[in-house]
Parts: sequence; structure tokens; C-alpha cells
Amino acid sequence: MPKSMVLSAIVALAIVGCSRPESHLSANKQLVQRYFEEIINQGRFGVADELVGSDVRFTNPPTVLRTREEFKQWSRPCARVSRTSTFGSTM
Repeated sequence: MPKSMVLSAIVALAIVGCSRPESHLSANKQLVQRYFEEIINQGRFGVADELVGSDVRFTNPPTVLRTREEFKQWSRPCARVSRTSTFGSTM
């Protein structure tokens, strides 16, 4: 999985869950862990309905995502690589 995709996903999820950074560090960490475990590792894309806001705006040139569905579609290649690779979890 390209490092830029992983980093972009972490940043996107941290921003989505970051309304008060000082008091929500643990919640943001859990959000990112759930993203990787449930969506990327297990391929459960419906979990994005809980983790990603309906008004998501994610820009990582050339990628621009404007909806939760676009975010799910963007995550699918990462999940396929994760489920077919031999590397372990990094979280």
C-alpha cells in the first residue's frame, strides 16, 4: 500500500474527528484504529458511515473527495492490498 495513501487516510480521519484536539486525542486515535482495522483490514466499508462525516472534504492531489461514498470508493484499493499482503498491522 503506498505510504502516501496511508498517511492521507490518517490525516483525513484525524481531521474529521478533531473538534477539540487537546481533549479528543484518544478518541481520534481510536477513530484511526477503527478505520484501519474494520475498513482496511476487514473490508467493512459500511463502517465509514459511522467514522466519516457526511460533509467530508478530502484533498490529496490529485485526489479530491466530496462525499462519504467517494471516501468508501477511495478506500477499497487499500483494503484489497491489505487483505492480500503478508505485512501485519502497524497500529
